[in-house]
Amino acid sequence: MGKKKQRYQSEEAPSNNPFGGLDLSFSNEQLSAYEEEKEAVANEPESFAGGLVRVRLEKKGRGGKSVTVFYEFDKEQDSSLPELLKGLKKHLAAGGKVVEDSLELQGDQRLKAAEWLEQQGYKVKGQLI
Repeated sequence: MGKKKQRYQSEEAPSNNPFGGLDLSFSNEQLSAYEEEKEAVANEPESFAGGLVRVRLEKKGRGGKSVTVFYEFDKEQDSSLPELLKGLKKHLAAGGKVVEDSLELQGDQRLKAAEWLEQQGYKVKGQLI
């Protein structure tokens, strides 16, 4: 067996800080202004993007294939349904389409889609099981 290499130990600890060379200084006024702005953003009431949505599973008239349907969206949200569907399809890795004022997803996606919609601010009711 060979000899162990001795590590070079200096009196200064090595610095792994990538920003150590930058000369950054903040005044207390700047830091307090930042904290106040951060609190103001956190305390703002979030707009309720969702609403009540119902879900059902359909098989009839589809050649035995199942389709998850989300319906009864608020009338003001009709313009945002394509964006909502795009997010759902990406999250679930499934196909789907907007039909009139409802969303249709390929397969039985009720639970996963309902969880995602609840994270977006919707309340989901209907055939979840």
